[in-house]
Amino acid sequence: MSTSVAAEESYQEGRDLEGQGKYREAVIYYSHALVLDPAYADVYFDRGFAYSKLGDHEKAVLDYSQAIALGPEDPVVYHNRGFARAKLGDLESAIDDYNRALHIDPRAASTYLHRGLARQKLGQLALARVDFGEAVRLNPGNTNALRRLGEVVEQLGLDLCALRVYKQGAALDGTFCLLSIKPAERLIRSLNGLPEPQYSQPAPAEAIASLKEVLGVELPERYLDFLQMYNGGEFCFARMYGLGEGIDLVETIETAEARLPGMLELHLVPFGDNYTQGFFYCFDLSLMKDGECPVRQLDLAGPERSVDRRSQPAADNFSGFILGAYMKAAARLELEGCDDDFRTPEHPLPKLTAEGLASQDATANVPDRLVE
Repeated sequence: MSTSVAAEESYQEGRDLEGQGKYREAVIYYSHALVLDPAYADVYFDRGFAYSKLGDHEKAVLDYSQAIALGPEDPVVYHNRGFARAKLGDLESAIDDYNRALHIDPRAASTYLHRGLARQKLGQLALARVDFGEAVRLNPGNTNALRRLGEVVEQLGLDLCALRVYKQGAALDGTFCLLSIKPAERLIRSLNGLPEPQYSQPAPAEAIASLKEVLGVELPERYLDFLQMYNGGEFCFARMYGLGEGIDLVETIETAEARLPGMLELHLVPFGDNYTQGFFYCFDLSLMKDGECPVRQLDLAGPERSVDRRSQPAADNFSGFILGAYMKAAARLELEGCDDDFRTPEHPLPKLTAEGLASQDATANVPDRLVE
């Protein structure tokens, strides 16, 4: 058996282990392959990737550098070395690597995102804004890029444009909605001349478990996420519009049950209120499916009638409900008139319609073994 064949076999063993997520074992086989063939560029790249996954970024940088010295120019190698250097705090060198990667492949959305992160950490906000915007233009399904774009635009003081980014990101999925509720609420209140909202610490898991036991019903996954982020339902949409302050979830449930007896028996669980307009928002847990359920509005005003007759649909699911709240707030602030100065004029942020999203692949432009 020749040395080259033996090195190739050891390399393939390492690749198989890497594919199983066994990075430490993969490193052993990659190292053996390099003993047999010290000029094997692909092995240096793969061992560097394994080191990155193990968090050993110093060794990753050394291996990626060897791969660059021995092999043809590859944007993924430069990107990965930039990622490792950024993890080590060497942001300037990381940006140099991202620049080289983008020179080779100017459509690498993930590389724009990571260069933007490095620039944001260095305080280069205008440049970071352009990078995040380019990442979104190339891959509109990347919620991380959208969230970062919103952050940096807000840091630049472009509040209306930041809110527009958060609103468009909310069209993608419920997770983005949950991540962007707080900044969106803060911006809307600021634009209305209201003070920043005061948040309590997230509700502990024990309190949520106790709540589930008291209610005696299953709760949607996103409702539990909501509780963990907002201290048992402290957030409410009335506060988002500057109409009132948030209240405690237990108080919300007690008040709702006192004013509309029988809510919980019908599996209608309130999570927000709008006393000034006389209604509660609640989940209809009786129609829960796949961790989601419809949101309904329960009217408090008007003639006496049963709970079910006071109920009307507000949204098909929690994500749609939050998105609707963004759009209402946007309309109040004439958000649609905001220009696109969070993007360069020649590359405005694309409109994220349901039809457009259906054709977008959130993993577009992500090469094999690109470190994220």
